[in-house]
Amino acid sequence: MSLRHQRPSDSLDLLLDTMCNTFGGIIMLAVLVTLLSSRERQERPETPSDTEEMLQRRLNLAQANLQKALQLQTTLQTKVNDPRWKSQLPLLATRQQLQDEVKVLRDLASRKAKDLSVTANDDPSARMKQLVSELTMAQARKVEAQNSVDAAKENVKRLTVRLADLGKQTTARVNESQRQLRLPKEHKTDKKSRYVIAKYGKIYICRDSDSSQNKADMKWISRSGGDDEAQPKQEKGIDPMANPAALTSYFAGQSAESVYIAFVVYGDSFPAFLHAKRIAINRGLSYGWEPFQESRVVIFSKEGHDPAPQ
Repeated sequence: MSLRHQRPSDSLDLLLDTMCNTFGGIIMLAVLVTLLSSRERQERPETPSDTEEMLQRRLNLAQANLQKALQLQTTLQTKVNDPRWKSQLPLLATRQQLQDEVKVLRDLASRKAKDLSVTANDDPSARMKQLVSELTMAQARKVEAQNSVDAAKENVKRLTVRLADLGKQTTARVNESQRQLRLPKEHKTDKKSRYVIAKYGKIYICRDSDSSQNKADMKWISRSGGDDEAQPKQEKGIDPMANPAALTSYFAGQSAESVYIAFVVYGDSFPAFLHAKRIAINRGLSYGWEPFQESRVVIFSKEGHDPAPQ
């Protein structure tokens, strides 16, 4: 059963036909004028009077065509601005979309009908064999996929165990590489302290052998109340790994019976402190040490607390 579509009496098709016919007529007139003028030039020689007459005819024809084109433009502009055309344009677009959808549905129905006819003509036993074969293949693919999933799960378990073992090994290696440190136990002593600062990867001796301030390696800033702030000079100091003799000489001049070494250790100079501590121990000196944060400064006051010896 076919569908009949009733078109509106005044549709966009009429407008398009009018536009095409008008412009086609203009083009045909222009072509004919060009052909006639070229033929006249070939058949007879041009005279001044013929040329003026031909130019006048061409001018009149061009003016007439221009007037027709302007009238057609005005007519088309009027129709475009007409509300009826504006309301019909969406309807025409909707109609075209519906026609396309109907065509697609018809094609789909035709293919389905062909498939049904082919299926109806097939032998049921052959169709059953085909379905059984497809089912068997699907089950085989399912078993293969399940095997892949099981293998992946086993691999994940193995990797998890391996990761745990590596974590334990890493922890053990870290624990082996780390040295257990402890702060010295405090106890009373009558010994005098000799302060040494570990900073910038070097060792700075606060007092010279005559107990005066070490101004060669340190900058001393006087503060209120008679306190002195000690600031190590980064370009100075003693590298205990490169020049252990300087520290050995200083520690050799200290009495193990009356002096102990008090280390002030910053976080960037712990290896230097370890080397300096070994040199002090080798000279028979006891020591104490106190960790300092980078922002903390060393201030010597008239009355202060010395780190206890170890």
